[in-house]
Amino acid sequence: MSAGEERSLPRREQIALRIRHGIRMAKLRVALDGARGRETPPAVVQLSQLPLPLLPSAVEERSPASREKTALRIRHGIRMAKLRVTLDGVLGRETPPAVVQLSQLRLPPLPSPLEALRSPEGRLRKDPESRRETALYLRRSIRAVRLRVVLDEELGRPTPEAVKQLSRLKLPRLE
Repeated sequence: MSAGEERSLPRREQIALRIRHGIRMAKLRVALDGARGRETPPAVVQLSQLPLPLLPSAVEERSPASREKTALRIRHGIRMAKLRVTLDGVLGRETPPAVVQLSQLRLPPLPSPLEALRSPEGRLRKDPESRRETALYLRRSIRAVRLRVVLDEELGRPTPEAVKQLSRLKLPRLE
């Protein structure tokens, strides 16, 4: 980020960026000093062990769209780590411990599309477009459950009673 771009950011954002930069430089210096066999000053080691502060814009932005993007990015990273572990196993290569650790994480859930149908006060919107979106979401969910019931029957797997009940629901009309 150039100095001109940094000046256009709010002051809290600038401070957080400088702190993050300092911590990253300390971590780099500790790694390089370790690789070269040099001693790192205790203050630099201490700074390198601090957690990176969150940027104020990241903390303040809590919209469902931004949460969904974040969840999708995390899910993608975990899936790629799982793929790498599998491929490394097939090819007989050693997988870095960080990748193995990432591959063992649970996928974060995606936010419900129904959250987008809420007003800023938290109430469900009642306009025709939001009703249509809700009906589309419910239709998709009911069809997915019906598919699961059929597949469970064909594969001889037990199906939970709640899933069976949901599959018997009538599809909502699209208005």
